Amino acid sequence: MVTNLRKWLIVISGNCPITAQGFFSCMRSVFILLIGFFPFALFSGTPGLLTDYAVPASFSKGKGKGLLRNAFLKGQISIHAGAGFINLQYPGHNDYLQYGKVSSEYNLPINARVEYGITSSLSAGAFVNMYKARTDIRDRTASFNVNGFEYKSTTIALTAAYHVYMGKNLVWFDPYVNGMIGLESLKASPFGTANYFEPQEGGMAYSFGFGANFYLFQPLAIYAEAGYGINIFNTGITLRF
Repeated sequence: MVTNLRKWLIVISGNCPITAQGFFSCMRSVFILLIGFFPFALFSGTPGLLTDYAVPASFSKGKGKGLLRNAFLKGQISIHAGAGFINLQYPGHNDYLQYGKVSSEYNLPINARVEYGITSSLSAGAFVNMYKARTDIRDRTASFNVNGFEYKSTTIALTAAYHVYMGKNLVWFDPYVNGMIGLESLKASPFGTANYFEPQEGGMAYSFGFGANFYLFQPLAIYAEAGYGINIFNTGITLRF
């Protein structure tokens, strides 16, 4: 089972187009593959299926091949890439309702995070979140007159997390609480022949919540987070070194 999973991961990664759209398409394929594998590994009843492959003894510190690496270690570097859901930064449009019918379109936010293990339980790093949005304002007196803005958002924040060690039998499970604070840059491009509206602006960004990494192999995990701030939910893939 694990050998076949590795083969599929190699096939997917080897055929990824070198474009942003191709990258996220491949990440989606990998994520779906791992989602399908994890419940099997967790509930199959096969002794050591997760721990033997997620944290092989060759990566352990100290003497003895029976030792397994913890889910989080001092000095490790983790790279997270994924998507957000229920974004709380999307430009609002209530200020425009008095002028006519307002509609908005939003793209799914994509994000990435890099973390460094300061201690065996504390990490710090940087986070970036990006999305595109569009707001249309249709004049109530002349429906053919449509004005609005196309937005590009980039949020950069500093992050910190506290990781909870769950014991030697759960070394593949890395739960944590985290928080971040930074700034959102919101670039607005106006359109329309009579656009006298003021665009939405960026500003301070923050988030706090909890999450976990679920390690399927020594360097590879899927993660899921929930909280309040930038995105309500985040999920994706984790690589650690």
